[in-house]
Amino acid sequence: MKFQKAPTAQQENAPPSVGLQFFGEVVISAASKEMTVNLRDLDGNILHTQVIAPEQ
Repeated sequence: MKFQKAPTAQQENAPPSVGLQFFGEVVISAASKEMTVNLRDLDGNILHTQVIAPEQ
């Protein structure tokens, strides 16, 4: 596992407005062909980034 963010017992079944809603973003570089995957929170802050190199 590379990254984990889980609700506390008090936050289980809470609405997204409490800040536990996340989305992913993928950016692929045309020059290097590297794929950068970002996990973001509702405010757009990057919580985790993983760069994946292309296979040769």
